[in-house]
Amino acid sequence: MTWRQQHVNRSEDSGEAANDANPDHDGLANIAEYAFGSDPWIASAAAQPRPILKEGYLTIEFTASAENIGVNFGASRTRDVQAGDWQTLADEGQENHHVFRIPMDGSKGFIRLHITSR
Repeated sequence: MTWRQQHVNRSEDSGEAANDANPDHDGLANIAEYAFGSDPWIASAAAQPRPILKEGYLTIEFTASAENIGVNFGASRTRDVQAGDWQTLADEGQENHHVFRIPMDGSKGFIRLHITSR
């Protein structure tokens, strides 16, 4: 049984079962709920990795479950959210361990995580 069938009782990528749907209204799309092992019907935004300050960098670091096949992780950064000038960040982790970071050099910096299906 697939995650979508188990949690939403549908196999199609549509309606409340769509990758970008958010049936529990917690700010996490279904694909993020799947990627971080949370339930799409229980508000659980805490399941997602949080940025932390680590060794002079704003860092998002996590280990993805090997069971979550079919998911790609990426991240991007910008100094000004309104300008929309997002730049892709390299994943500094290995295999299922992901590390995305930007230097905290005194200027503004924002980082966002991307989760896509393969």
